[in-house]
Amino acid sequence: MPDPGSGCTRARNEACCESSNSTDGGPALHTRSGFSLFVGITLAGLYGLACAGGGESSEARSDYESASAAVVQIIARDSSGEEVWIGSGTFIDASGLILTNAHVVDERDDEYVDLAVAITASTDLPPELSFLAEIVAIDYELDLAVIAIVSNLDGEAVDDRFPIVPIGDSDGLEIGDDLRIIGYPAIGGETITLTEGATSGFLPETGIEGRAWIKTDAAVLAGSSGGLALHDGLLVGLPSIVGSGAESDEVIDCDLIFDTNGDELIDEGDTCLPTGGFLNGLRPINLALPLIEAAQSGTEYISPY
Repeated sequence: MPDPGSGCTRARNEACCESSNSTDGGPALHTRSGFSLFVGITLAGLYGLACAGGGESSEARSDYESASAAVVQIIARDSSGEEVWIGSGTFIDASGLILTNAHVVDERDDEYVDLAVAITASTDLPPELSFLAEIVAIDYELDLAVIAIVSNLDGEAVDDRFPIVPIGDSDGLEIGDDLRIIGYPAIGGETITLTEGATSGFLPETGIEGRAWIKTDAAVLAGSSGGLALHDGLLVGLPSIVGSGAESDEVIDCDLIFDTNGDELIDEGDTCLPTGGFLNGLRPINLALPLIEAAQSGTEYISPY
């Protein structure tokens, strides 16, 4: 979240504060089940666009506008075309390769028939369902995957060139570096959403060499999983529903606030909103490089984990 000292003031940028996007309301969305939601947020942590003072505001807006065109919503659908769950992803190759979390496209239990991809044409509007995609590389241990656009919704081949976000070096991140998280959270309505925070630290994981997790205080909501973590305009990580370094499925202070499954009830069937005390985990982009290279070269990816 933005530092209070760098926020909008009348002297700094009154217009910025007046134009901040609201995240209230919007249709309910389903998120991938089976993963505990470890996020430390408040409703005040949701921003359509985060405000900052002076030149930083222009830089933030430029990064957001460039990256938002490359961040997509991924919808797993059943045989009738109905949504089973949703997640986010990012174009990392103009040919149509999308980086996301493995659990967003998990096909092991045959719970969905196809993967549809929705594109944001305007940040004021919900994404438009546009393409079908298939898995080309996946690593369930790292919870990372690459999918590829294969056709439009009618099954016809496409030759579109897609906007991409350039890949950064997650090993170059330092504690305190700013991060911008972009995705399609279930509690943020249907439109693309940005939250801000800082790099809070790093965590190892047994069997993984180097940085296994990037810790951040930025809000990461269900539905944003698989989306984009941006630093200096570069893709440095993927937000995950799983809290960084979590060793159990325990969920703390998780409150039922919204009707997220659309049944007009607020009950145990809805996604809860965890509050307070948790840092969210990002998978560093460097761990995804072997999957990306395999997808780009058309070779089979075999997980070393």
